[in-house]
Amino acid sequence: MIYIIQIIEVIPSSEELAEDKKDEGNKYYNQKDYRRALDCYAKAIELYPCAPYYNNRAACYMMLGMYSQALQDAKESIKCEASSTKGHLRMGKCSLVMGDVVTAERSFVKVKELEPTNTIVDTELRTIDTLYKIELLKFKTIERLYIVLREPWTLLCIAEDTK
Repeated sequence: MIYIIQIIEVIPSSEELAEDKKDEGNKYYNQKDYRRALDCYAKAIELYPCAPYYNNRAACYMMLGMYSQALQDAKESIKCEASSTKGHLRMGKCSLVMGDVVTAERSFVKVKELEPTNTIVDTELRTIDTLYKIELLKFKTIERLYIVLREPWTLLCIAEDTK
């Protein structure tokens, strides 16, 4: 007895289809066509949600100035893979742009823990240090202004000291 087996079609897995969409998205991203790349990464996420696809879509959102969406994708990336340095770095950059310096600092410190030789994060941490110094200076200025407004006679003392 002879059996004849005919393979009609090999159906690729969701993971393989997602990888194809990611590759297509990378092509558009490199061409700076971020909207098309965004669509490809979104389809990849639908097929197989994992850190690299969320990271890539976050990068597109960042390039389009859509930081809130980028932040959400960076967080999803970290949920999928806690050691995703790209996820933590993007979370930090988005947080910084959105004015959340504390979260940005935490994210950058995490990147430094995961990847001690990362020089990009060193620059970001220096930026945060500068921002903290500016905030401290603003606070001290406001504090002095408050003292003068509360006790106007101190202004006379300050004026006398400068003579």
